[in-house]
Amino acid sequence: GKLAVNVGGGYRLCVRSSDGSTLDVDEHTLVDNDGLHEARKRCTTASLAPGIHDLLVQGFLSVGSVDIEATYSGPDTYFLPQPLHSVDPSAPAPPRPSEWLLEVYRPVYKAKNLKQIPDFPSAF
Repeated sequence: GKLAVNVGGGYRLCVRSSDGSTLDVDEHTLVDNDGLHEARKRCTTASLAPGIHDLLVQGFLSVGSVDIEATYSGPDTYFLPQPLHSVDPSAPAPPRPSEWLLEVYRPVYKAKNLKQIPDFPSAF
């Protein structure tokens, strides 16, 4: 992919993965999180000039569930970590974020030992 940098300066680049992963910018491996391991995060700081940079994030999974996330932060992001998205027009569009609804139930006088999600409204 491609990374667009508008303001040059120091950028923090991170990859969190289970198992191994690497993050390359302009054909140089900047983050090496390779090997067999549980989810772990590795980061580095690099000076990036304004312009378009080649970006490559690679990873593999030996066993377990897929877990990989690449982020960057610096002058362009107000130093807040942001997911890395390619600006290459040939790159696929990033997936839409998931939308979740979390409902939390607490025991009430008729259900003091709540052990499962109650069948509303019949439970009360």
